[in-house]
Amino acid sequence: MIQPVGYFKTWRELFTKPIWLKSTPEQKAILVTLLAMANFKPKQWEWEGRKFEVSIGQFVTSANSIIDCCGVGITRQNVRTALERFRKLDFLTYKTTKTGILVTIINWELYQSDNEEANQPINQDLTNSQPRPNQDLTTREERKKDKKVKKVNNNIPFQSIIDYLNQKANKNYKHTSAKTQTLISARWNEGFTVQDFYTVIDNKVDTWLNDPVMNKYLRPETLFGTKFEGYLNEKGSKNGSNSGNNQQNTEGEYDFAKVMFNGDTSAADEEVDF
Repeated sequence: MIQPVGYFKTWRELFTKPIWLKSTPEQKAILVTLLAMANFKPKQWEWEGRKFEVSIGQFVTSANSIIDCCGVGITRQNVRTALERFRKLDFLTYKTTKTGILVTIINWELYQSDNEEANQPINQDLTNSQPRPNQDLTTREERKKDKKVKKVNNNIPFQSIIDYLNQKANKNYKHTSAKTQTLISARWNEGFTVQDFYTVIDNKVDTWLNDPVMNKYLRPETLFGTKFEGYLNEKGSKNGSNSGNNQQNTEGEYDFAKVMFNGDTSAADEEVDF
């Protein structure tokens, strides 16, 4: 059931995503209800006959409980269909047993900012009615973005990924770079694994390492940007390419890289797209 205390935050960006725009009215009602049902602090529960600690963003429920919380017009089939749709869109995971459904909202902390943030004053020089020309104006949105980056950094193997890139590509990138961590975090929160990062690195090292033009693109902002999934799914890099036809095998990538990747770090601002 929904706990009748406190509040939860819903980012406006959610309403621009396919998970909202392409959902039925019933699915939208279920989506908001699930967000409201999620625990905002750890809680102990009995699960499968033993004590279980439910983390923030998780909750144990049932189809009937979800229906009751949604109100009139929601059926059991609506709930089943919505849960499966949201799972495929990486919005949540769920496990069903005879004792109930354990639901986990993925990246709950990513869009639930700290309570203290709402009360944090803007550090602005009030001695003048207008800011100084070189004054550092940190907006609330920028602070939110910084906090979100810090939260998603937990448990992401930045060093392992960058060490692997440096070893394979003979580079010397730092895993502590904010730009690099933002790119890796974006892909990580889309559901990609450390093995996926290794595979992308292997695929592009096979293709670009000995190419005097493309070698410089063996860098985080290229490999871990918006074409990451395409690089991940490349086949036959080792046996299907050679220096003579390298440009032909990377048709589209080759020209696009020369035009768009040279200094372009826009992928660093990407957030999770449900």
